[in-house]
Formats: sequence, structure tokens, C-alpha cells
Amino acid sequence: MLTKICGLTRPRDIETAIECGADYLGFIIEAQSPRRLSVAQARKLTAPITDITPCVAVTVNPSQALISEFATCPAFKFIQLHGNDITPDLVHWIHAHTQLRVIRSVAMRNPSDISVIKKFVRVADKILLDAPAPKNSTQEGGHGTAFDWFSVDWTHIRQLSQQTQIGLAGGLNPDNIAKAKAVTGLSFFDVSSGIEASAGVKDPLKIRDFIYTARLGGSEG
Repeated sequence: MLTKICGLTRPRDIETAIECGADYLGFIIEAQSPRRLSVAQARKLTAPITDITPCVAVTVNPSQALISEFATCPAFKFIQLHGNDITPDLVHWIHAHTQLRVIRSVAMRNPSDISVIKKFVRVADKILLDAPAPKNSTQEGGHGTAFDWFSVDWTHIRQLSQQTQIGLAGGLNPDNIAKAKAVTGLSFFDVSSGIEASAGVKDPLKIRDFIYTARLGGSEG
């Protein structure tokens, strides 16, 4: 069972996530968000934890130049790509020109989005199913909302996940992670706003409870 604590902005929250056993740490860089960091800020924030816990650079429709800049930050092992402009060719370029592994985030608007998922199976290193942004919002992710989990054929998703690991994001928190496990049968969960006291400020008890429940609570059904 893997957990990713995303939208980190403070050293104390990073320390808490590591102490609680988070598998990945996510940092939103050069993307519309109250948790936004510059590349320079992210480099400084992650420098002390290089090679401790894998860090993920989370961004939206990045240029190749920006991706190359992320790749110069030693702590970043993954890049998480949001946005409608992400193509399998871009993922291939990242693999060919950087050491970064790729998490492709897919906004689940309706069941037909399974076609988007299939494009990145055996292309991306991981795929993350997320809630779409609310209407008229320019911010991808981090809204604290979930898509309709019961609109998805999870048996099919789990079959695809045998080829490329698929995870769940969007609206997760310590109170619903057990249900998410039971409904989806997945083993990779990403949380940001659901463990916060305020935007970008994590609640240490919620971090602990989320990771503990993801690993030990509920059923994977």
C-alpha cells in the first residue's frame, strides 16, 4: 500500500510525512495553486531530503525546458503531469532525456476517460485518477472533491494496473480512505487538501491517520 502526501510547502510537514512513513512527497511547482512553489523554492525545500523519500514534481502542461529544470533537482525522482496537452510522446521524451519517472494524472469526468488511461498504460510509470477541476477553475487538482467512484469499472482498472500501477486522488481524507480502498481495490493513494489545516499547511494528526488507515484500515475488496 503506497501513499503520497502532496502539496507540501513547509519543512515541518515534510518531516511529519517522512516520520509517518509516506512513500512519496509531492510539491506543486509553477502551477496554479495556493500551494505553488517556484523551482528555486522547491529545490531549497527538498535539498535536505534527497535520497530519503522520493519527491514528485507536480505541474500542469510543462514545457520541455521546465521539465529539464526539474530534472536538475536531485530530490525529484518523479514528475507528475496534469493537463490536456500531455501526450505519450512527451512521456517518451522525458524518459529519453531525463532520469525522471512519470506519473500521468487523468481527470475522470466520465466513464469514457478510460480511453485516456489506456493511452498511458505501459508508457507512464504510474497513472493517477483524479477529480476534474470545478467549472471555471484554472487550478488542476487540490480542490478536495472526488469524482463518482461508482461510475468506474474498477475490475477493468485493476486489470490495467497490472501493467502500469494506477492510483487514486481527489477528495481523499482520513475518514474516507478505507472506503476508497474497499470500492477501488487499488494500492496507491494520493492526498493533499484532505490532510490540511489550511491551504498548504498540513495537519500532522491527519497525515498520521491517513497513512495509518490507508495501510491498515478497511478492506481492499
